[in-house]
Amino acid sequence: ATSSKDPKYHSQTPNTRVKEFRSTAATSSKDPTIHKEENEDTKLYSIVHAAVSLGALSCPIEVLEYVLERFPEQVFQKDQWGQLPLHLVVGPTAWNGSTRRKYRPREREFVAALLRIYPDAAKKRLCDIANSDDIGEYKRGCRNQDGATKKLESRRYPLMTALANRHLWSGGVEELFRAAPEVLLLRDPVTLLFPFQLAAVPAGDTTVDLDTIYQLLRARPEVITFFDIQEEQQEQEEEYDKGMTG
Repeated sequence: ATSSKDPKYHSQTPNTRVKEFRSTAATSSKDPTIHKEENEDTKLYSIVHAAVSLGALSCPIEVLEYVLERFPEQVFQKDQWGQLPLHLVVGPTAWNGSTRRKYRPREREFVAALLRIYPDAAKKRLCDIANSDDIGEYKRGCRNQDGATKKLESRRYPLMTALANRHLWSGGVEELFRAAPEVLLLRDPVTLLFPFQLAAVPAGDTTVDLDTIYQLLRARPEVITFFDIQEEQQEQEEEYDKGMTG
């Protein structure tokens, strides 16, 4: 894919960038490290999965860095639900008022640490790397969620999942954007909102972070032009999915 630092990148139309991104994501999703045959033992939580699942509240960054140094290959592995460690990091967090202020800055360190080893993880949707059995297990593991909604959530990129769970630009969203900038030009499959809009939707007891919305729009102001081409984007999405399953 063309780098955002390449002069040619800025001369491309938004549609060209989206197509190039999807093509790259489709190719990289065939990473043999992810798609290798696995037995029941290797589908259990790895040490890295266990560390990140504790979250920034319970796992000091020093512990995570030590685990990543000892077991860097586990960043590429999926758990029994088909999730990479990054998928867990961008998931929901259980913050109260005091812990949010104290521990939230760690979220950025967690995301950055994983992306340093595996930057393409930001381009991995759950449905790209999990087989049908994994998806079924993933749905069963979320009993309180509607099956259809869960299927749509599996089509989210990590940046979308992070925003839906109220992660902030300063809490790892910027790193996710740097690793997969074209995601900002794609609609969230659950809400059909663009990422900057998704960040503006209140969720639970959290407040909307204006800086996150501003930074998302500042990073990709051309997304405004996409409001008139939803149908074309849907066709691109269908073509991409055919390429992934073909």
